Amino acid sequence: MNVDPFSSTIYGKCARRLDNAYTLASENIFAKIHREIKNEYKNRAEITDLSVSFDETWLTRGYTSLIGVGCIIDMLTGYIVDFEVLSMVCRHCSVVKNKLGESSVEFSIWYEGHKNECDTWAHLHPWKWKQLLPYGKDPLHSDFVTSQFDPMGIVKRSATCVRKSVVPSHC
Repeated sequence: MNVDPFSSTIYGKCARRLDNAYTLASENIFAKIHREIKNEYKNRAEITDLSVSFDETWLTRGYTSLIGVGCIIDMLTGYIVDFEVLSMVCRHCSVVKNKLGESSVEFSIWYEGHKNECDTWAHLHPWKWKQLLPYGKDPLHSDFVTSQFDPMGIVKRSATCVRKSVVPSHC
């Protein structure tokens, strides 16, 4: 076909419109799911304790992929409560590493101030986990206290810390 491709301006406008539409739709769906979960637990408190499972999937097997998606699943209803796009690469760290050099003193100083805001495994929601029950061999969560006993076979992961502290010490 003799059709000219989209210009970058038109493509950008279409991509922004699609992103806005998908964002609005997902926010509406998650708001409905959160209401249903709250009704299921019959707890009208501001903070609801949920029993959840965390599962992740990566583009390739064996933790060799650079991107993945993690889902927090409510055990009572089976709904996905939240999700997070997981990345093994921080864009800011990559740029500064190339500019300053990974082994330079300047990079070390910069990284100390940056590591709490690092895009790698960034967790934007203040979820607090009470217990870790690992499923299989997970090198990314090996620093947590683990239990080999999983009575329901459903719970895969949870941690004894706030999600933000899951950020690894390197990018």
